[in-house]
Amino acid sequence: MFKKTVLSLFLPKSILLAVMGCAIVGPLWAGTKIESRDLEGHINTITVDGKKIRQELNESDYKLIDLEKNKYYTVVPNEKRIIDMSSFYAKSTEQLNTEDRVSLHFKKVGRGPRVAGYKTTRYKMMINDFVCAEVYLSSQVYAIEDIKTLVKAFTRMAGREAAMGVSGDGDPCERAEFEMTEEQYLKLGVPMKTISRDGHTDHEVLKIITDTTISKKSFKLPKSYNTLSVETLYKLME
Repeated sequence: MFKKTVLSLFLPKSILLAVMGCAIVGPLWAGTKIESRDLEGHINTITVDGKKIRQELNESDYKLIDLEKNKYYTVVPNEKRIIDMSSFYAKSTEQLNTEDRVSLHFKKVGRGPRVAGYKTTRYKMMINDFVCAEVYLSSQVYAIEDIKTLVKAFTRMAGREAAMGVSGDGDPCERAEFEMTEEQYLKLGVPMKTISRDGHTDHEVLKIITDTTISKKSFKLPKSYNTLSVETLYKLME
């Protein structure tokens, strides 16, 4: 999340978000919708209800997560295809090699501004004496149950990616974000705004709408689409 993880609210590079545009039809649930803006100015949306998450990847593609069933899917409507990522993300996270770990810590600076109406605390995200970014964290937001679900999904996915060595692009600051635990978010709070070393706002939460009406169909997989396992996808890419 800082720059490209739950910090991009809230998520790892593999779950970058975009505007959601689903119609409210069929059975309805009450859930939480989070809107944020990234470095390029795109408005991103993620919707959470209980143990289910929907993340928009671009104008048409989206990701569906069911934490209760431990299922992870990417839906590609233009190809009428579903990519089942469950076998990758549902596995237990292997222990990272000690030499691959980075020592990430947060230095408290003081009170931050309200972001999306929520109180924040200002921190410097650091590796040793090197400042990776300035972040505004909110423990108030973490108290929202649907946000806890989102953080749980992020830490599970990010931890798996870190263990497999597919996170961070070699940047120690980004790698450290993928190694953060659910307990650290509980202690510090949810990243609401991130300012990079060069002063750009990489990510800012604009709205958090709780108890909003959500269509039950938003979390359902299209029945007419073909499903492809991630193993099969890798073989096709070879």
